[in-house]
Amino acid sequence: MWKKIGLFISLALAFGSVSHAQSNPIKKTFQYSVVEVLIDRPKDDQAELNRPIPLQKIPFKQRTDKFISIGTAWFINDKELFSAAHVFPANFLPFTQNFYVRTIFGEVFPVDAVTLYSNRFDIISFTLKAYPKRVVPISVVKTYAIGDDVCVPGNALGQGISLRCGGQISSLAPEPRNGEWKEIFFSTPVSPGNSGGPLIDAGGRALGIVVRKIQGEDLNIATPFNELTKLKTRLEYVEKDLGFQNKIVQPLYAKSDLSIGSNQPMPLMDWLRLLAAGTNDHLLKMARAYENSWLKNGVMTSRPARNYYRNPRKGSFFTQVKFVNQDLSLVDGDEGELEKYRKTKRRVILQRIAEKPLFFISRNRGERLDALLNNPKELMNSVLSTGRVLSRKIVDEELFYTSLGQPSLSTLITDLQGRNWIMHSWKLNEIETTAALLCTPRPSDVACFYHTHESLLTPETVAAMFRVDISELTLSYAGSSSDWVEFLGPANRLRPAFMAGVSILRADGKVRIAAQELSIASPGAAAPGGNDSIVMTFSPDPMNPLRQTAYAVSYIPNLAERIIVSAMKVYKAGSTAAEMNAWAASGGIFRTKGGKYMAARLIDQKNSNVAFMGYMYGDEEKKLNRFWKSIEFRVNAPVALVDRN
Repeated sequence: MWKKIGLFISLALAFGSVSHAQSNPIKKTFQYSVVEVLIDRPKDDQAELNRPIPLQKIPFKQRTDKFISIGTAWFINDKELFSAAHVFPANFLPFTQNFYVRTIFGEVFPVDAVTLYSNRFDIISFTLKAYPKRVVPISVVKTYAIGDDVCVPGNALGQGISLRCGGQISSLAPEPRNGEWKEIFFSTPVSPGNSGGPLIDAGGRALGIVVRKIQGEDLNIATPFNELTKLKTRLEYVEKDLGFQNKIVQPLYAKSDLSIGSNQPMPLMDWLRLLAAGTNDHLLKMARAYENSWLKNGVMTSRPARNYYRNPRKGSFFTQVKFVNQDLSLVDGDEGELEKYRKTKRRVILQRIAEKPLFFISRNRGERLDALLNNPKELMNSVLSTGRVLSRKIVDEELFYTSLGQPSLSTLITDLQGRNWIMHSWKLNEIETTAALLCTPRPSDVACFYHTHESLLTPETVAAMFRVDISELTLSYAGSSSDWVEFLGPANRLRPAFMAGVSILRADGKVRIAAQELSIASPGAAAPGGNDSIVMTFSPDPMNPLRQTAYAVSYIPNLAERIIVSAMKVYKAGSTAAEMNAWAASGGIFRTKGGKYMAARLIDQKNSNVAFMGYMYGDEEKKLNRFWKSIEFRVNAPVALVDRN
């Protein structure tokens, strides 16, 4: 292998032994040496923006071109071209049928095979399926010095091949990761689109390949040719420490190196498909390893998590959305910023969790829950209607998407708390990304995580990557009694498994609500209606974190009267039954510091760690006293639940 690479470089260097012309030869021949790199121009037929694209701001060449010009390549000999590896990313696979090159005369030729590839050196060589009639290869040279004048021919700003000179080699510095070779720093101007082009000396010979620009500085970087003998294989792709890490619980991570290689040239698109498949396989493996670590060694069994499960209303480890009232009068979130959108077509609430947006999209009056849940276009439109969610940059203007149409794919995900989510994915060709919603139903709305990811990732990989993220969220479930009837009905295929112990019955003028061991019987309407509200909170059991348990059940018979009846578990380690009774009976109905009234009652105490409490909360003492005498609290037999260990 070393001999082959050495011969390749030696043949290229042989061109450099030819005597130089009086002026830089590249000025006369670069039009036969340097070409643009292109991909197909994709379209998004269903996507809509908030205003028309300002076509007058897009240069004529770009807005009329059927291709997208993405970089530069150049002939090293009659049949092979050099460029930068990052100009040919695997992430472009979903958006183009092939890669192409275009000469300064407008001739377009499809790329054939990749003969040399290294993302470590950021270099690629390849062949074409057909060739221009005239080709003038650029010779390479391995000797250069600081202060040498250099020029850069290339596809600056995607406007076609141009030539820029006037700079020098500024310094030679070790590459930043491991210092394996010295990069060439130079001051000749470069722009986006110059990547992959040659850095040439006064004799028209190539010293290296332009690979990147340092933002805010008059310094640009090229990979020198004399370092290519350090390549271990003809085709190599390496990613260090690729995987996942938890920012809260340390050390909790799953990372390893990804390495893909071949000693044989192959069709370029086959090589990129190999990279995409290898990346997906690796990330899927790391996501599953991280999930196992998360379950066994980290989050689910950590002290902060156990403290949170004992009081999810005040914990700081996971995010708890306690209650969302029908008129937005009561909204409580322990973490993140809650934003209410009243001007949208339907009520939308946004809570940001660790910089990840979680949207609560309510159903409109008379709208069935399954109709909203099974309408991904409407769900995404509701998210986008909140403004500035997904943008598209057009020159110096930022436009925002208002609709993405129907998703290209939908996938079912079950998280580690036993909840079912549907992941809807929209592939956006024009901005080369995929937008997705992970949605799960609640009685009065649909909760949706929004995110974007690279389109080369498969749904299976993305699902595995996000299972832990959505599992770290503890949701409350709120809605009117009529909302709950539908939520618990057979049409809701995504109802969580831990809801098996939930029932709502009406008899003898009372509404009887049961959630696993917790049970309330309260005066209520004779038939399901929209003016009451039932709220249930489930969280991992501190004694068995892999099982969901009902933490609290609340019932509001009439939203206008603002009386809340609740039953909940209290984890009070070390307290005796007598101490808990004394606390519950300390004041009967009493006035809180906020001027409201509250009553508490010990329902049962199974042991010193867990007590079942009943309480009421309201604005008026007389109303509270009347309700309090007629409330029944009960502890049910434990419901058999699935242990997800």
